[in-house]
Amino acid sequence: MGSFLTPCVFAMEPLKTACITIDHHSFTVEIAKTQEEQARGLQFRDHLDADRGMIFPYEKLQPLVFWMKDCKIALDLLFFNHHQLVHYVDSAPPCQLPANQCAVYPSQALADTVIELQAGTRKKYGFNTHSQFQFCPSDLGKSHP
Repeated sequence: MGSFLTPCVFAMEPLKTACITIDHHSFTVEIAKTQEEQARGLQFRDHLDADRGMIFPYEKLQPLVFWMKDCKIALDLLFFNHHQLVHYVDSAPPCQLPANQCAVYPSQALADTVIELQAGTRKKYGFNTHSQFQFCPSDLGKSHP
């Protein structure tokens, strides 16, 4: 079945950040690179600024499944295959229920990156399956996932 994680979790230590653009709209994203960071994701956070998010990079293309267990805020989930948006979930609601009662959100296509943004961002900017993400020019010399 692919990777299954808790993408919406409270990070104990600050994560590294990067600047990305999706169709020329810039965001500062925390990088959830390790399995532990990916398991924590944005869980327990009360707020996410409109220009912030989290990126979940994976080593290879695979089916990915996310859920909103212990999230306090709704999020847009954007699934990418080599920087190309292949699937999205608009405004995935938080889930404070037992794990077996939380909805899951499969990628519907092979993906190697997931980006979580504030709910409503995808619709606001019109991101669709023609959309692509890139690292900002100011971050190009840095090591990224």
